Amino acid sequence: MLGSVSGNTPREQVGSSTAASEIASGLATEMRSDLGLSDKEPNKAGDPKVTELSEKIDKAIEKLQDTVEGQLKALNRKDGPAAVFDKVSALDRLSLPAQELAKTIRRAHLTRTHYDALQKGPLGSVLRELREAGLLVPLRGKEEGKKTPVYYFPPGQANTLRSALLLMPSAPSSVKALVKSELEKVGYGPDRFSPPPES
Repeated sequence: MLGSVSGNTPREQVGSSTAASEIASGLATEMRSDLGLSDKEPNKAGDPKVTELSEKIDKAIEKLQDTVEGQLKALNRKDGPAAVFDKVSALDRLSLPAQELAKTIRRAHLTRTHYDALQKGPLGSVLRELREAGLLVPLRGKEEGKKTPVYYFPPGQANTLRSALLLMPSAPSSVKALVKSELEKVGYGPDRFSPPPES
């Protein structure tokens, strides 16, 4: 009689479960932040106008949908030695600005302030592209003792993704200049932050 054959070892299943938990936690933190709700006392947030609240809810749900869709796509990707080449393939399907942004933030996460400011500029569609590809997710971070979303590579995939980024060809100088300029405008400096811990 054949036993159950699975590509995931118990250790990988635990890591996968932890990653899913961290992503869900990051999404919840992001939604609370988007809606102006506090983790502890949601009723103290005030009563925004119905239209404004509706727009915020729609945007939050759209972000959730993009992230979940990207992560579901990522579930079918390989583990082990082939994972790096799988990530290279995923990165190769992205636009050059998306590849360059991923390469530039590989050493440090984006804060909520960085992310919101970038969304309003020329890299807004690039952030969405990375989220839809499952390569950028909200995670729970802390700023000034408060829970806040930060944006980085998915837990359990960050090391593989950073390795894959090293194999990607260099972007044209105009793309590099655009990404660098936009990140500088929002105050992003990779040396000031550490990436979220790898799960």
